[in-house]
Amino acid sequence: MSGYGGSDISIFGRAFPYLDRNEWIWKFCNDAYFTLGGLMHLRAIAVSAFLVSCSMSMYGEETGPVSQALKVELRDKKTKVVDLKSLTTFEWDEVVLFAPYEPTEDVCRRLALSETDCRSTITVASIDDGEMVMVFRKSGRIVHVERHHRFHGDFEPRKKTQTISATSAIFAVSQNGQSSRGDAWLVLVPLASYPPPNPAVQGTLRDKAAQRP
Repeated sequence: MSGYGGSDISIFGRAFPYLDRNEWIWKFCNDAYFTLGGLMHLRAIAVSAFLVSCSMSMYGEETGPVSQALKVELRDKKTKVVDLKSLTTFEWDEVVLFAPYEPTEDVCRRLALSETDCRSTITVASIDDGEMVMVFRKSGRIVHVERHHRFHGDFEPRKKTQTISATSAIFAVSQNGQSSRGDAWLVLVPLASYPPPNPAVQGTLRDKAAQRP
């Protein structure tokens, strides 16, 4: 390999164009800049993806179809009375609600599932105080499991686990404070357990009941 005399550089029998010391330094820094820039760009993409994932989790974009349907009813349509059964596309006779952070093992124990059935059936979990798990059953058999975001309508169990029959799954919607971003915090109260004092809501309840098959 020759020095800085102006001839090509030979490395392992391969000739490379001669570059003086300043050109070598510039080329090295330039390559390093774009390499680091590329890494920083990739890191920015990763960070952006992470933030989008966090946002989706925070505001319920990763929740199931029933939770999304509740969001439409409560947040978009401003519905005051919700019939949960009318928002589902499958048959069920009861829903079991599990409080935030409920371990999957406890969920499966409550549902009397074997270890094998637990792994194959309970495929979602609550890992945030804004989430809960809903398990729908028909004649004791699980027909649907999903994660629900409480921002879409908070029916957090007053106990760690709450079972509500399909015939009782009609809820009054009321506001109870605000979310962390300033939106109204909407609470779902089973009408069978807590009859609404508002006559207008009672009339809506009668209408909902009349529409049921």
